[in-house]
Amino acid sequence: MKFKKVRYYLLMCTLVLLFGSYIGVSFFVTPTSANINPPISDPTEDLIPDEEPDQPTDIPGVDDEEEGLPTDPIDLINYSLNILNNGKGCAASFEFIVSNTGIYAGAKVGVTQYMIGNTYRCGGQSMEEAYFYYTNADPLVEPLLVSNNLVMEEYRAVNVDKDADSIIVVGTEDYNFDARTYNLNADSGYKKTYSVQQGLEKLVYVQSLEFPFEISKKTATVKSYDTRSNKNFITVKISYNVDMLPEEFDWYYKKNGTLPVCTYTEYNYTFVIAKNTGNLKRMIREESFTSYTDSVPGGITINSKATFNQTFTSMNKEVEVKKPYLSYTK
Repeated sequence: MKFKKVRYYLLMCTLVLLFGSYIGVSFFVTPTSANINPPISDPTEDLIPDEEPDQPTDIPGVDDEEEGLPTDPIDLINYSLNILNNGKGCAASFEFIVSNTGIYAGAKVGVTQYMIGNTYRCGGQSMEEAYFYYTNADPLVEPLLVSNNLVMEEYRAVNVDKDADSIIVVGTEDYNFDARTYNLNADSGYKKTYSVQQGLEKLVYVQSLEFPFEISKKTATVKSYDTRSNKNFITVKISYNVDMLPEEFDWYYKKNGTLPVCTYTEYNYTFVIAKNTGNLKRMIREESFTSYTDSVPGGITINSKATFNQTFTSMNKEVEVKKPYLSYTK
């Protein structure tokens, strides 16, 4: 019995090390913390209704004289995304969870990464900030994860200034998630500056920027359209055609971690929209994808599920865009 137990942990540790060579720092945590939060059963839960607008909106493509919101679900989504993309500004909190199952030589190891943060945008400036962390690591495996940098515990902020043509990325492992504090000038602190094009080539997409996909009857299929369950919000769920995703999104997880280039098998969105303003209040993205590498004998297959839940606290209003990089003085 003891021999079998030792063999099990040796196999598990070997798998972790092998995965670490190919999956990388951004998406690792041990199976005990792989209890990914399930999709929200009620996407309108905890949402506060919009106040009635004080004055007409002035947004390109939105007819101020039109009474009521579009009744077609695709048109309604685009109405709300137009406010998001072209409005005065917005702010949101988000939770991003990626759960992976690696398969090698018939054995499976579950791994999960958490990314919790905020987004802000006003004019040509925006920021995405996130705290990366993991929890409940198996005590026999955690030393290997930590010593080989296979888990990510970091604060990271990405500032975009389109007018100055710059993307500035800062980060540090010296942070306190509970207190929401960080020290960019610690030994682990870093700062990287790019042009907008260079930055997007590195990151593919920044969550604080405009919505990146075209929503149309060609690219998406409406799964449900709920106008009655909640007196304040409309909920639209769509399935996005994975063949219509921009090619660069296959590289998103590789460039923001070191997962192999992925192949999406499912890509769904839920949009929660305020009835009185048309403002987007919550956006939930659910992805399923597969990665594969043959860099080791027999190859490694990684099946992944990701859930991105963004809740907007302000929409079509000017907001302050934080600039964490200003505190970097090294």
